[in-house]
Amino acid sequence: MEVYERNKKSEKIEEFNLARGTGKAIVMKKRYVSVKEVSEYTSLSIKTLYDWACQGKIPSIKYGSRVLFDLQDIDQAMASLKRNTNQGKKTVNKIAGDILWN
Repeated sequence: MEVYERNKKSEKIEEFNLARGTGKAIVMKKRYVSVKEVSEYTSLSIKTLYDWACQGKIPSIKYGSRVLFDLQDIDQAMASLKRNTNQGKKTVNKIAGDILWN
């Protein structure tokens, strides 16, 4: 079982793995992670992450056959994808206005 938690500065991620049978936590701080780890971190599919990396939507590091991601870049990319909460209200109001005035 892996659980990810950002620190206050969002510079690194702490990966907690429970040691089998001991109940003790092993803590490992990482900044650069694999596509599988980013997939678990963001809940996006591995295919989507590879596609976005190829399209330049998210920065990646190609090292031989491996592709690594900087968690700071992932946090920034995900933040840029956030929708404005007022956008939904504007769309609903526009549709409602179009229906009422036509």
